[in-house]
Amino acid sequence: MTRITAVTTLVAHEGRFDELLEAVDDMVAAAGAEDGTEAYVVSSARRSPDTLLLFEMFRDHAALKAHQAAGAGLAERLGPLLARTEIQFGELVGGTGLGVAG
Repeated sequence: MTRITAVTTLVAHEGRFDELLEAVDDMVAAAGAEDGTEAYVVSSARRSPDTLLLFEMFRDHAALKAHQAAGAGLAERLGPLLARTEIQFGELVGGTGLGVAG
């Protein structure tokens, strides 16, 4: 079984970052309730004040699909707040921490 990862950059529209931060609790709670979401980590970017960075790890492709389906309502809420979104998907090849055994 191949774990799937996603690295996401969320850039808020000017003046909307605080609203995006308010949504973080809902984002984390939703991901935490998903059986196949193994890690969901949100950070603020140090050099880009309107930017959040997300690291996500899913048990497999089915877990990723379930996460995407469950997040449809949240995506509608976030959409108006975001100037730009970038997502890179990958397959775990190694690492340490977060239950990763390389």
